[in-house]
Amino acid sequence: MAMNMKALKLFRLILVFVFLNNSPLALSQASDEPAVTHAVETFYKAFTSSDRNQLDMLCADKLSFGHSSGRIENKAQFIDGVIKSVQVWKSFDVARHSIQLEGNYAIVRNETTGTRNRDGKTETIKNGVLMVWQKQDGRWKLLARHGNRL
Repeated sequence: MAMNMKALKLFRLILVFVFLNNSPLALSQASDEPAVTHAVETFYKAFTSSDRNQLDMLCADKLSFGHSSGRIENKAQFIDGVIKSVQVWKSFDVARHSIQLEGNYAIVRNETTGTRNRDGKTETIKNGVLMVWQKQDGRWKLLARHGNRL
């Protein structure tokens, strides 16, 4: 009898695990990960090429963008800063990319390294980045970002 109770508890635990991992929420979150990855990649490409239209589409209207220098900008300030800055990226790489999905939010962490010519000076960057993406009207938008120097 004791063996049957243990087997029944194990069976129930397995059923709960299978249900949770195959629930619509779990399945939709798993299917959102490639979309979030694509949004992040598209964002970095738009950022390094100063693509105003792409940045505007990818950034939420209530964006809070924190630079590694400590400066905080809203959406308009961030995009204007990227467009008006005289910079040419020589290299830009993203490493240690991770995504944690929570409903309509995605927490993305990565490290960025790169070399750019900015205002006539060569700069090398190495930052840890935390991004919060929100699914708005079926599209992933950058809601918040904070970078810190590594």
